[in-house]
Amino acid sequence: MKLISNIAGVLLGLIFNVVALNYFFHFFQMPAPPAGSPAAMFLGAMIPTGYFAFVKVLEIIGGILVAIPRTRLLGLLMVGPIIVNFLCFHIFVTKGAGLFGLPLPVALLSLFLLWLNRATFSFLLPHKVSGPGSRQRSRYAHPDNKVVETLVPGVRPP
Repeated sequence: MKLISNIAGVLLGLIFNVVALNYFFHFFQMPAPPAGSPAAMFLGAMIPTGYFAFVKVLEIIGGILVAIPRTRLLGLLMVGPIIVNFLCFHIFVTKGAGLFGLPLPVALLSLFLLWLNRATFSFLLPHKVSGPGSRQRSRYAHPDNKVVETLVPGVRPP
């Protein structure tokens, strides 16, 4: 499974880096959206302001981090919001056009890598456990495999 994880990480990192570097160096021509369409207006707001260039720099950094096994989780945290934005852009702005081209495989690769490392991210979510009494306790799993319980749901102990 480690080999498959490494292949998926390198592939995801390669996709992010090629697409992001294409924005700066124009390796291949990207099709422009039709003039006056919602996608053209969206990109018309993103590109001139420099926001799109900032996102592309984050894609390059995140792609490099995802490709390296030791920094893969940090890279997934960086590119996660970008992937959600890809999906939302293709679902809401382009009404599903182009969704099956690049966004869906990128999302599936990232979900696969997140699933393989779900234990590492589990400490971010509280786990509700019923106690022996009538009160419910919140149980938090920490990365060092210790479990801390509080009597107030949703409050993390110091």
